[in-house]
Amino acid sequence: MTDNEKETLERNLNLFFGEAFEDIAQYATDPPDVQPVVDYFVNDGFMQPKLTEWKGYKMYGIGFNMNTVKWVYENWTPWKDDVIVASFQKIGTTWASYIVRQLYFRHDEKLMAMTKNMAMPTIYLETGLPVKFELLEKLPWKKRVLATHVPTPLLNLEKIKSAGAKIICTIRNPKDQMVSWYHMTLKFPMNPNATKYFEMYPKDWNHFFDLCFAGKQLLGNKKGEWYMEHLLSWYPHRNDSNVLFVFYEDLIQVLFNQIVVFGYKLISWTDLSSLS
Repeated sequence: MTDNEKETLERNLNLFFGEAFEDIAQYATDPPDVQPVVDYFVNDGFMQPKLTEWKGYKMYGIGFNMNTVKWVYENWTPWKDDVIVASFQKIGTTWASYIVRQLYFRHDEKLMAMTKNMAMPTIYLETGLPVKFELLEKLPWKKRVLATHVPTPLLNLEKIKSAGAKIICTIRNPKDQMVSWYHMTLKFPMNPNATKYFEMYPKDWNHFFDLCFAGKQLLGNKKGEWYMEHLLSWYPHRNDSNVLFVFYEDLIQVLFNQIVVFGYKLISWTDLSSLS
């Protein structure tokens, strides 16, 4: 990579992550300085990816931070009626979050605008730095739609339940998950000099498959673990009163059909049609 190419990549990353936080900071009262979070995504996430670890679980680059996972576990308290969409990568996190966002904020133009582009940098519990939670606390919403990719040992499930927050756990056919994840890793704007990243996420599908299946891609898992172990961590909680399991393949129908049982206000079929 030439110096000019490096500068261009760094500038584009700064622009992307800077706008992600500026877009929502404009709605906050006395927002904190989130430039350190932007810098973390740019530098530790993509330009010079860093490895972080807690409880034997590891994350490498792409803005994910095991130190933030630890901070959330020990210090963060969700609000009543928060919804946390919990899933492995490429299992329907964005889709489910979008549906709940529509259900929660569809009658509030300001909140619909504020949450429109909220995604991985801002609403995922394990990304960036803890200061971003100060920003989320200062936004004008009374209930939030958040997300996470981490397994249950890394979440304080008791605190989440006692706070009155809910969890939607999405499940997907593993072969579809892996294919979708493979194509996504090809699109990440990673520094070409980040050798370890490309060793972990090769462009050759067969090699990628072997590494993924062997649990050598560090996404908040222990080495040797993959989607199956992640799912098994959630399975014992399938009957918890604040947890809803939803198959990716049935996401719209099942989520809409069970939404009232799960504690949401009933909405009309007209509203459902408009959301679909």
